[in-house]
Amino acid sequence: MRKTRRKFAIRGLRLKAADSIVDGDLRFDLTRKLARGSIRASLPDLSRWSRLAGIAARGSLSGKADLDAQGGQNLDLTLSADRVATGSGKSRLAVSRLAASARPTRCACRAVRQGAGDH
Repeated sequence: MRKTRRKFAIRGLRLKAADSIVDGDLRFDLTRKLARGSIRASLPDLSRWSRLAGIAARGSLSGKADLDAQGGQNLDLTLSADRVATGSGKSRLAVSRLAASARPTRCACRAVRQGAGDH
């Protein structure tokens, strides 16, 4: 008996708020627990998100994630931040420029379940 694959897609994703934008196209194979596609984000003014985040923040942040399912779940992740700062006085944290990237391959995907006794 052949097992039917369960799939769904999010095409043309576009979220805009407070001068920020997130867009992407994603396809999910629920049977194999794999995803393909990309998502990109640009937050040019983090101060506009301070209230929602619950912390005062400044600067800008951008990033992208490209997902591929060739031979397992693969991810190409890139983040960059400019003039990011939060806090004040001795609690102040500031970074003038940050660039990071990661390319994990064959990432494992497993369900996390929380029972009534788990906290």
